[in-house]
Amino acid sequence: MKKSLVHPTLYGTHTAKAFPQASHRRGSFLVESSISLFLLVAISMVLFNASMNILKPRNWVMQQNLVDAFLSTEVAAASRVDFDTIAAGTSNWGAGNAAAAAIADAATTNNVQMGLLPGFVAGGAGRAYTATVYRLRIPIQANAAAATFLPAAGGFLDMSSMGIRCYELQTHVVYSLDGTNYVKSRSVIRSQ
Repeated sequence: MKKSLVHPTLYGTHTAKAFPQASHRRGSFLVESSISLFLLVAISMVLFNASMNILKPRNWVMQQNLVDAFLSTEVAAASRVDFDTIAAGTSNWGAGNAAAAAIADAATTNNVQMGLLPGFVAGGAGRAYTATVYRLRIPIQANAAAATFLPAAGGFLDMSSMGIRCYELQTHVVYSLDGTNYVKSRSVIRSQ
């Protein structure tokens, strides 16, 4: 008999006889890998939910800061606009002529960009965050309590007799955070 370097059980003819449990364990790898994959997906979903819970307050604060920064620029613009433009009603704040002017009288601008939120692409410009802006001009009437003075003589002296004109410039920003609408307002009183 010749001696061979190859062991006779390596040819596969004797494997079923040498390992009788091998034919019963063939599907176990598929079950184990399915369980492992399910566990990895479950763990990743828990971690994803945790990271979203961390990011939501951060996004809320960022959006609030963008709206506040925009309103700061609106206050600066209302403070420096030419008074004759305000009095003529040709400014960005509309031509409201009544002391009880409503939002319906406002100059409305939709999709005004408040700023940019972080983008999803590395090196990208970011995502635009927009809101609706209402600008309203309210003339302060000569007989309004805010526009009158009480002199020492006891009678009311109205501002129109002194040649003073007053206007209140209001800016209202309607923005959305997580599906809820919010409003922030600023007003500037201009007189001459």
